[in-house]
Amino acid sequence: MDRKQEYDALLRELDQAPPELEYTVTRARARARRGRARRWLGIPAGTLAGAFAAFVLLVNTVPTFALACSRLPVLGDLAAAVDWSGSLSRAVEHEYVQSIGQSQTIDGLTVTVEYAIVDRRRVELFVTTQCGDEAYPYADLHASVEDKSAHTAVLTHGSYEAHGQLRQITIDFNAGRQVPEELTVGFYAQPRQSYGDDGGSALEDMTRFTFALRFDPDRIINGRTYEVGQWLELDGQRVLVDRLEVYPTHARLMLRDDPDNDLRLVALDFYLEDGDGVRYESEGGIAGYSDPDTGFAFDHRVASPWYSEGEGLTLYVTAAAWLDEDHSQVTVDLTRGAAQGLPDGAALEEVRRNGDHTELVFLCADRGMARLAQLFSWTYTDPEGGVHHSTSGGSASDDEAGITREMVYLEDYPYDTVTLTLNRTRWGALEDPIAVEIN
Repeated sequence: MDRKQEYDALLRELDQAPPELEYTVTRARARARRGRARRWLGIPAGTLAGAFAAFVLLVNTVPTFALACSRLPVLGDLAAAVDWSGSLSRAVEHEYVQSIGQSQTIDGLTVTVEYAIVDRRRVELFVTTQCGDEAYPYADLHASVEDKSAHTAVLTHGSYEAHGQLRQITIDFNAGRQVPEELTVGFYAQPRQSYGDDGGSALEDMTRFTFALRFDPDRIINGRTYEVGQWLELDGQRVLVDRLEVYPTHARLMLRDDPDNDLRLVALDFYLEDGDGVRYESEGGIAGYSDPDTGFAFDHRVASPWYSEGEGLTLYVTAAAWLDEDHSQVTVDLTRGAAQGLPDGAALEEVRRNGDHTELVFLCADRGMARLAQLFSWTYTDPEGGVHHSTSGGSASDDEAGITREMVYLEDYPYDTVTLTLNRTRWGALEDPIAVEIN
């Protein structure tokens, strides 16, 4: 393994849940702008049991944003940093913020944990970097939780940013674990000369910072749990809406599978609506978790109605995506540019070969779904039965046409055929949304 591979491996380790987790994290990714490709980083999904990745729209209109800035001039930078999230904007508006203000400087590079928004199941950290060398106006930053038994998933928003700009780190506690009063977080940082420049840096070139963060126990809200216990009929399958958990930073919809189902739920589109008609929809960030044994997506996230003034909540289910495990293999002839086994709604557009490196481009219809699992897992098989793992991919969405292009990269792959594993075989909006009264 060369130094660049070591560096990439480190970033993947920092940007995903540890392998010993009982459940596997899935991350919602922002939709790329029309025609713009993005690189997928650190979302291993060797099988469906690995993870489901969803595409969502991050841009929200947050009515409280201007109010938050005007009422809280000291937190104006924080209000601007969370303007994409209705949940966090409302938390800032209600002054549900802890000031941390811890800094460390190593070799001229300073990392400062400025603020935290903390509830019983999630920590949102807001961090800045500063470098004394003006030749390096940017920095690469990643985070990890030191206690690997804590059952956490860590997501770094905007790993490459200019010095002084607030960066958001989401630390999500799962498998029933709760946020402790003290949490040790490691940051890996590296100055950069330009935005997105990896500089060819190696593993040992990144500077490590370790912070022991203490949170005010009186400002860690426990949240509210609404027991639902209602079965839904979706596309001929049965899914139990078990409960809804609401915290200041997010809401979690917890589901259960029917063992008699012949398809596995891998993504769900839904929203909450309060008594005043205010909707709480997917915001991006961490989308939820799937069971590694069955692939069933049992945990889904939306914006939080914690600060809602409207009485009552209603859940509206609008779309679903499924996997038929008996039809999850797609074989691609790289010479002829033909694919066998693709589901309805997907097509192979192009095969681009450059020596032993191959890029496959697929077209995929969204069919009215906002949060879709990526079409293929990150594991593929050669004709001799060898298993390979991709480290990157890409996507570009045309929202007007309802089409997404997904790129799959085969690295150092000399064969003429490849077998890919689908993450979903059926998806689309429901004819009529299903309403469930929460309280």
